[in-house]
Amino acid sequence: MEGDVITMQDIFTFDQTGVDEDGRVLGRLKPTGIRPRCMERLEAQGFEMTTDSFADVPSRAPLAHTA
Repeated sequence: MEGDVITMQDIFTFDQTGVDEDGRVLGRLKPTGIRPRCMERLEAQGFEMTTDSFADVPSRAPLAHTA
């Protein structure tokens, strides 16, 4: 919040690399490098995330999504 205004920022973006022969979109979720402010609350609720979850690591496996 900034005053009465809700502000949002992407923590991940989708980097599309193409489309496969079945029409599925290929790509990966790419961290923006921003660590969410609510991280402590997520961890308190049982979400296990490390700081490097938000770092751009080139070796992450690509994702396929059906359009």
